[in-house]
Amino acid sequence: MKIGIVGDIHEDIVALKAAFKIFELAGCNEVVCLGDIAREYDGIRILFSHFAYPDLHGVKAYFPKQAEEFLPHLAFMRQQNCMMGFSGHMHFEGVSVCTEAGMTRNGFGSYSLNKGLQWLFGPCAARCQFNNGVMILDTQTLLLQAVPLAKNTIAETADSDLRFSGLRVLVAHE
Repeated sequence: MKIGIVGDIHEDIVALKAAFKIFELAGCNEVVCLGDIAREYDGIRILFSHFAYPDLHGVKAYFPKQAEEFLPHLAFMRQQNCMMGFSGHMHFEGVSVCTEAGMTRNGFGSYSLNKGLQWLFGPCAARCQFNNGVMILDTQTLLLQAVPLAKNTIAETADSDLRFSGLRVLVAHE
């Protein structure tokens, strides 16, 4: 299954339209808006949260900088039987991967994941000071794509209707 992952929309409908165009072109079966959702896909239980435990909603102004500061979130994921987690909120370009061994920051691109405990946080969908984007996870191959929302894609979709084209969209109630 291919899952489109979008977060930090910030009421930017133009960027959201561009995101759905990318999801449709990528052949996504489902779209998840980062919120507090735990679901199983192809035998992998995944936590989709806005931010890190204990601040899953991201209401505090504290942004951890060291990998060890994320260990409580990894422990929370393990308690929820989730070996993979996705968040946004930090508005980085590309995707960052945090494991118990450390953290790596990666630009936009494609990355092979493993079935070990890992938390990934990705780009903001809304236009902001950083390059915005979305993530696409293929749960069968564990290939993750961090895709930028290119300015031309946003311009092309600005005046189009927002259509879901049969995609199943999951939104958490916060």
